Amino acid sequence: MSFSILLDRTGEAIEQYKVNNLPVTYLINEDGEITQTISGELTEKKVRSYVESIIPN
Repeated sequence: MSFSILLDRTGEAIEQYKVNNLPVTYLINEDGEITQTISGELTEKKVRSYVESIIPN
């Protein structure tokens, strides 16, 4: 599994996504919609749980 990492050098994404703290993770479905916003550090177990929650069965 791979994840895209955004490097926001201009601050444009921080404004657009209304980021208040870092790190922050956005779960985005296949339609490009944000389904969940998670603030703070994630463990591997938490990542797996969140990914499983958005993958259609």
